[in-house]
Formats: sequence, C-alpha cells, structure tokens
Amino acid sequence: MKFRIPLASLFIALSLGALALPQQKSGSKPGAAPAPTNKPKGKKTEPKLNAAYRAQLANIELVWIAPGSFTMGAEKGEAGEAPPHKVTLSKGFFLGKFEITQKQWQLVMGYNPSEFRGENLPVESVSWDRVQVFLQRLNTLDRRYRYRLPTEAEWEFAARAGTETDDMAALNEMAWHAGNTDDERTHTIGVKKPNA
Repeated sequence: MKFRIPLASLFIALSLGALALPQQKSGSKPGAAPAPTNKPKGKKTEPKLNAAYRAQLANIELVWIAPGSFTMGAEKGEAGEAPPHKVTLSKGFFLGKFEITQKQWQLVMGYNPSEFRGENLPVESVSWDRVQVFLQRLNTLDRRYRYRLPTEAEWEFAARAGTETDDMAALNEMAWHAGNTDDERTHTIGVKKPNA
C-alpha cells in the first residue's frame, strides 16, 4: 500500500519535527547528551529512554533516544534505501517529540509561511535554507545546547522504535495518511499515539 503525503508535510515530519539535541555547548565532554531537568546533582547518568526535556524557548518538547543498533533501509522502496544494513548509533540524543508548530516557528522567526493555518499545526512551506536560519536563531537564543536536524540514521532509528517490520495495523493510530483521511492538509500535533 502506498501512502500519499503532501510534500511540505513530509519535509517537516522528517526534519523540523526531529530537532536533535546531542550535546551541551562549552565545558561539556564532546558528544555528551544534555541531561533532563530532573537529573540528580553530582551524579553522571544518561537519561532513560524517552526521558523528556523541554526547551524553554518556544516550548519545544524533546525526548531522549538512547544509543543502539538497528537495520537501516529496506529491500523494496525508494532508490538508495537498499540493501538493508546494520547501523549502530554510539551516542544518544534528544529528538523533537512533535513537529515544529506554526506558533513555535512564529516565536523564533517572526512570521508564519504555512498554507494551512493553525497554531498547533506543523509549520510547512519552508525550504531547507529557511530551516537552517530557524536553527541558527534558536541556537543564538538558547546557547546551552546545539539544536540541529537529525541525521537520516537518527531519524530512522527513532521512527522504527525498536521494530524490524512495518506494522500496518498500528499505522492508523500513529499517523495521518491517505488511507485514514480524505483531507490532504496537515493535522494538529499530538493527536495520534506515539510510536514508542
């Protein structure tokens, strides 16, 4: 079964919705993940799987993705996705729990480029270059951490959530697609169940 997703929504789901926060700036060990706000003082611990962190600026909620290995790619699908191969992510990272909303984009950028309007809808109709400006501004406003897009491997690892196969039966509970909506527009974030 093939799913139709508007190009703008797909771009946002694969990029902005997945802000990664892998390391603290200045004075921290390279590659060290930032601790969630409830980390015990004086004790060096890695956040637990799906531990939450909320970026104060723009209220961006992030979840901890622990390091691990998975099979990346697929036998069938888009060109460049085959053959499947094992990938190991040696460092954990924080990942956006939701796509960046229009309200969050507006707070950082001062305008809303989206065609489908709503504060809690994902921002869309933005280019890769505009996303880089957004990240640069976010990093300037919040200097404690380095915000960036996730790598393709980080995104796929998080999206797979420890699974090896597609679970088409669960897809309706977790995602909007052509099979469960007649509406080819973006939808409010956080309505569907998380994948993990």
